Amino acid sequence: MAFLEEFFVVIGDLTWGWSLQPLLVVLGIFITVLIAIIFVGAAAPAATSVFFFSDPMMGILAIVNLVAMMMLMPICLRILRDFRQQLASGIDRPVLNPDDYTDLDIDRTAWKPIAQTSE
Repeated sequence: MAFLEEFFVVIGDLTWGWSLQPLLVVLGIFITVLIAIIFVGAAAPAATSVFFFSDPMMGILAIVNLVAMMMLMPICLRILRDFRQQLASGIDRPVLNPDDYTDLDIDRTAWKPIAQTSE
């Protein structure tokens, strides 16, 4: 705790005479409890049970994400096809036109046309 006392001596000038002893006691207790929790967590035989729970949960999460990606794939391919058609027709900066996709729930205000600037 000597290093903490030296640290707080430097800080002590900024405290205008406040007592730092209660803070040192609380900090010492906190560090002791933290080291004990780390030791018990590392040495406990049930510490690996966290991994036995988290690995299947991450697998389930991955499966849910893969299913969602498969469900979105037709829409993504449709929009990508429109993008490529716009590029092939000579448009330099293809733009998503939400009116072409009336069956999708697209926020029309988010896709307002950008004003053309002269370059």
